[in-house]
Amino acid sequence: RKRNLFAETTTPKKVAVIGGGPGGMMAALTAARRGHQVTLYEKAPMLGGQLVAASMPDYKWPIGEYLAYLLRELYKLPVQLQLGITATPELLKDAGYDVIIAAMGSTAQSIPVSGADAKGVWLAEEVFGREAELGHKVLVIGGGLAGMEAALQFDETAERVTVVEVADEILKTLEENLNNTQALHNMIENSQIDIVTSASVTEIGDGYSVYEK
Repeated sequence: RKRNLFAETTTPKKVAVIGGGPGGMMAALTAARRGHQVTLYEKAPMLGGQLVAASMPDYKWPIGEYLAYLLRELYKLPVQLQLGITATPELLKDAGYDVIIAAMGSTAQSIPVSGADAKGVWLAEEVFGREAELGHKVLVIGGGLAGMEAALQFDETAERVTVVEVADEILKTLEENLNNTQALHNMIENSQIDIVTSASVTEIGDGYSVYEK
């Protein structure tokens, strides 16, 4: 027997959702559609989480469409949005929620390299939409999916983009049968990106970096 996930509940609860990324937005949508009183907390000033950066490259427009769909659906419902607010234990306890859903998503990590905290060193998710601030020469550390997508985006605005990857090939962790794998390789082959594999960055300085191959 199939269960209707959107059937209205007979025992509405006061629900807090922590995190305004795709998981948190869908959790809030589902709970609100079932008749619960929902408050969504997001520490950033906007909703979307990782979908915001993921939708920035032009060729990833379907992700932007999905984000727009989630926002449209969410604004149709009486979900209370608390943007730019960190949901602390004290705040949640004082509000008296019956249910708390944690959908805090992933957190990007910096690389353990000397100089990684210097000015001019960015996480990939911080750069999209601010490409003009990168300058003429850009070094991307990491040739996985996020790194290569960032490199392709920067290749449109920078004079030179170099990728340094510790493995012996880029995109090594991608499954060969993924629909976008071959498309990515084709885009990279048609780009001006310089790729250095089997190498690791050991130092980042003012206007330079050092890697060992």
